[in-house]
Amino acid sequence: MSEAPCHIGVFISASSINIEFNEIIRKRKEYFYRADEVLEDAIEVGKNFEKRGVEIIIARRGTSQLLRENLTIPVLSLPQSSLSIINVVHQAAKRIQDRGHEKIRIFMPNFRAGISGLEILNKLLPIEFRQGVYHDTESLKELISRAAEEGFQGVIGGTATKRFAESHNLFYQELVTTHEEIMETVDNACSVTIANRREKVVRLRYQTVNDMVAEGIISMNEKKKIITLNKKARKILNLKDQLVTGQSASSLFKEGPIKRAISRRNSVQDQIEKINGELYVFNQEPVFFADRTAGFVATFRDASAVMKAENKVRRKMSRGFVARYERDDILHQSQVMVKLVENIKEISRTSSTVLIQGETGTGKELVAQSIHNCSSRKKNPFVTINCGALPESLLESELFGYEEGAFTGSKKGGKAGLFELAHKGTLFLDEIDSTPKPVQIRLLRVLQEKEVMRIGGDHTIPIDVRIITASGSGLWEATQRGTFRRDLFFRLNVLRITIPPLRNRREDIALLFTHFLYQHANTHHLIIPGLPPEYMTRLHDYRWPGNVRQLRNFAEQLLLSTSFGNPVENVALRFLELEAIMDIQDSKDLPPVHPAKQKETEQSPLSFSQEPIVSSTSAMLHHPENEKGKILQALQQCRYNREKTAIMLGVSRTTLWRKMKTCGIDRA
Repeated sequence: MSEAPCHIGVFISASSINIEFNEIIRKRKEYFYRADEVLEDAIEVGKNFEKRGVEIIIARRGTSQLLRENLTIPVLSLPQSSLSIINVVHQAAKRIQDRGHEKIRIFMPNFRAGISGLEILNKLLPIEFRQGVYHDTESLKELISRAAEEGFQGVIGGTATKRFAESHNLFYQELVTTHEEIMETVDNACSVTIANRREKVVRLRYQTVNDMVAEGIISMNEKKKIITLNKKARKILNLKDQLVTGQSASSLFKEGPIKRAISRRNSVQDQIEKINGELYVFNQEPVFFADRTAGFVATFRDASAVMKAENKVRRKMSRGFVARYERDDILHQSQVMVKLVENIKEISRTSSTVLIQGETGTGKELVAQSIHNCSSRKKNPFVTINCGALPESLLESELFGYEEGAFTGSKKGGKAGLFELAHKGTLFLDEIDSTPKPVQIRLLRVLQEKEVMRIGGDHTIPIDVRIITASGSGLWEATQRGTFRRDLFFRLNVLRITIPPLRNRREDIALLFTHFLYQHANTHHLIIPGLPPEYMTRLHDYRWPGNVRQLRNFAEQLLLSTSFGNPVENVALRFLELEAIMDIQDSKDLPPVHPAKQKETEQSPLSFSQEPIVSSTSAMLHHPENEKGKILQALQQCRYNREKTAIMLGVSRTTLWRKMKTCGIDRA
């Protein structure tokens, strides 16, 4: 569009300029629209030019100023350089002198203001030179008439000046514009036109964007006068085709609160206001330019639409329609996890079913989401459901959906199942081993046929879904017991990932624990306590039956406990409680504890008790005076193997370590 020929209007009546323009027109590709009207007579012609698609106008000084005030398109003035004026005055003076006048007096009328610096002509030339100011055709006529009465012999100017000068028998000399000056003006006109075209395209593009959004948008200048409104804003304010540009923005609103809100000159965020009886969320932002307020932009959005959108997002997020975790979110440094993360990348390249196995708390859903986000399906839904959390009838309707009237309480219009909602994406079935047998049969059919039929439906719906399942216990053992179909197992067990328990990847404990501490510290705005090295050793030695989930919860409890009382004391208390848990967990397969101490082992783990939890020990260490000797004897018999020594004494390794420290026995 910017490369098309420019449409240029030209107001010229002087013969010399006409000759120059004729020469230029023959050499240029632009379209020229010519007229010879001047001053007020040019205004109506200029408006007609604008209607016909003229993009810019060129005229003499007085005519250009009047056109600029009455048109919306740009108007350029033909230049009047001081050197050209001096040359014209010199020519006029010579011709007047040739007529026999001894004292030469020359008059020059100017539109609205004189040209500074021309007084020097009275010193350079043996003449009297004076300027005068006029505002319209009538005042120009009177100005030249007075000049004639005062004895001026010559007048210089444009076409209108020539007409009045000749009526008073005054000598007239035309102000000349050179060929170079005219060419430069035409070039400038083309540059301005092309720039305006580009700006108009940008403006139309932004206006189209504004009209397409669901919000009402009003832009205002620094005085809060309206510049533009989009379609939605007009609809909200019931303006239709009413012209409001230039009006005060507050004049559009009847209610007091919204009038006050839009009259503010500061930022307004998410303010609920009523417009024509309806609630809208109002926002306003100032527009700054060169550290000054250049305008304002206000937006209005239907409050009910905001609530619906928020509820929709919340429902989708809570039901797992978006996978939030990537491979990089799996924190690790152990070799077994390095290999697992590499396997995720390889598995993600296919669309085959995946079976994820691991103890509770190992992060099976984290792995499932990582597989999805690493695959070609990452831009499509990730839908998750816990098969062990729902009864058979509800699980079936959630997975496969139902038609209207399929059962009592069914929604009008029916409901799409999770298989349909996961189309082109991934469906994650957690605790697959808890699925009832009837649902297993339908699952097998969906996997084989790649189509689903809603409950109460009479037609199938084709689907393209990748299935990822997870099982805490061995799924093959479930088939052995007869609680899980073998054919479904083989269909699901195409690719398999086994997540190791935390006790088998102890190299990751410190890394994960530090990460969880920082994570919870940011959430609760707390300071992370300093932890002595021996505490980290205790963490490393613990079996963590709850795996990563238990470690995360312990990190949060430890952090929160330090916010009460003395942080150092609370850290010590929390680790003493952890030691008690270690004793309880590690002693499950060892000789039973002393009956008198049984109640101590039944205390709630990681409780916020203000007293340290004393761990239970074997009867072998019941008498303090015999402790050191018994421990040394056991260490010698076990060749200083602490694990075997702890078993012999009937205590955990951590308790043994603590007793050795109390008794002054060197750990080495």
